[in-house]
Parts: sequence; structure tokens; C-alpha cells
Amino acid sequence: SMKTLNVKKVLGDRVLVDVLSKPVKSDGGILLTAGVEMTQLCRGRVVALGQKLSSPVSLDDIVVFEAMYGKETDESEKQRILSVGCILAKEL
Repeated sequence: SMKTLNVKKVLGDRVLVDVLSKPVKSDGGILLTAGVEMTQLCRGRVVALGQKLSSPVSLDDIVVFEAMYGKETDESEKQRILSVGCILAKEL
């Protein structure tokens, strides 16, 4: 069982996001194959920035990233640490 991490600050070129939406299982509850999962997108709100970050991403931005990227900070998967290079887009 994974311990819950109390992350307040991220390092380097990473961001911490609160996951707002994530891919779901099929209607039958079947996990999708890795090939399908790789194309699925998640949305998240940026809640912390690494100190080496020089990008157009700011606190409270809503960003889009592929589901397979990042590391969850707890079993609930409500937060994820991402390298800024994994962010595909930000919502305006």
C-alpha cells in the first residue's frame, strides 16, 4: 500500500497538479489496453511549480496531459507530479 505524500513543493522542472478528470474504465469495467490508454488525456490544476521552471505554465492553470505520465502522490490519484515536458496544453 502506498503511503500518502504531503507534497507542498516540487523540484526542478516539475509541476504538481490536482487531477480534475481522468480516463475511465470501459462501461463493462474492463481496463483498456496499454495502446489505448496511452492516448487518453487527463486534466489538472497546477498547484505547485518547481524552481527551475521557465515555461508558460503558472499556478492555477488548467493543463492537459497524457494519462500514462506523472507519479501519483497517494492511492486516491488526486494529485500527480509531472515533468513540464509532459504537459500537452493549457486551457485558456
